[in-house]
Amino acid sequence: MIHKSQLPLVLVEDFDFFLHYLQNESVKTTKKKGYIQRKHCFRMNEQLNVKQEEVTEKSDQFYYPRLHLFYHIVLASGLVERKGNSLKVQSRVDEYEALTDVEKFFFLLETFWVNVDWTVFQVAPSDRVCDYFVEFAMWVVAHPPEKTLYSSESINGTRLEKLMDVFQYFGVWTYELDPDKRRLGSYVMVKSVRTTAVGWELLRTLCLERRVSQWNVLQRHQFGERADPGDDPVDLIFVYTEESEAEKHGLTLTTSTAGEQFIDAFREKVTGGRLEKSLAKKVKEPASGTYTFEVTFQDERRVVQCPADTTFEELHEAIVDWFGFEEDHLYSFFLDGKPYSSKEVSEYGPIMPDWTVGDQEFAEGDSFLYVYDFGNEQRVWIKVVDNVGE
Repeated sequence: MIHKSQLPLVLVEDFDFFLHYLQNESVKTTKKKGYIQRKHCFRMNEQLNVKQEEVTEKSDQFYYPRLHLFYHIVLASGLVERKGNSLKVQSRVDEYEALTDVEKFFFLLETFWVNVDWTVFQVAPSDRVCDYFVEFAMWVVAHPPEKTLYSSESINGTRLEKLMDVFQYFGVWTYELDPDKRRLGSYVMVKSVRTTAVGWELLRTLCLERRVSQWNVLQRHQFGERADPGDDPVDLIFVYTEESEAEKHGLTLTTSTAGEQFIDAFREKVTGGRLEKSLAKKVKEPASGTYTFEVTFQDERRVVQCPADTTFEELHEAIVDWFGFEEDHLYSFFLDGKPYSSKEVSEYGPIMPDWTVGDQEFAEGDSFLYVYDFGNEQRVWIKVVDNVGE
């Protein structure tokens, strides 16, 4: 059982402060990454219950893991929208404010588990981050709670990077750094991990009853699966990791049924506080209407209207025509603007070219990259000048 007093509700307090700060201050984001300006990160960090150490006024948002988590939760949940270089709090905040502290905690956990891209917590983003988590988390769950577990070369939290902090914030575990190998390049070297009684129960429920392969919708979308939370997975390689790790550690996986809510797995386990309401993000239908794109290749720039139902293959054909490329080379779109990242649209996946631009929920100010002819690398940048419905 999970008693309210065992939950780290200080996380909710800090998140509420973060929301109120965005409501009351004129917070701008950076042009390149869309992150909160450094001066605001430094000011907010000073007022949190759990402060990030070893940061300065010049530290990027990424180096404040708690604020980085909150930033991605508010955007993924629809509490806040990014318009241009501004963050606008939405009316949905009123629904959030009506929740109990316990319901708020599980709202944060659900949004992170279902709708946040976990690679944003890695210096070197990997499309295997969920596999890394499953391997590490099931190893932890296979041991009793409140037991200190020591990392080995094959089992450690190093590859999870700042996700180690995120799960610590949710009260799942505490971890200790290796004093002899504090850092290896960008990686934090984890010496040991220890769950609390409530953290072990949370982690076990997440891993076995709210399986990443079914519930991490954003990760599934990035691999070309159009899925709602809890749907049966299509990516059998991902499922294989879960099933093989569960079998290795003698754990039993549960498959969710249609219509289940994320919090259904926790309702009967939580005592001392009400857990009735969920503020799960509504699954959006693909956008309709028209985007305005600014398309730039070298010194040439075009402003074009692009219907939301345009497929990436059709956009590729238009770009080839606009800039006079020879249509006999491979191409890819990289939705995060990073060449050869895992956020790739191509004939070879993970996202196929028959997906539409409206599937991606682009916001004003977003940019993505098109690379044509991997030998000569013709790079075309596409910036969202105006998005559907605005």
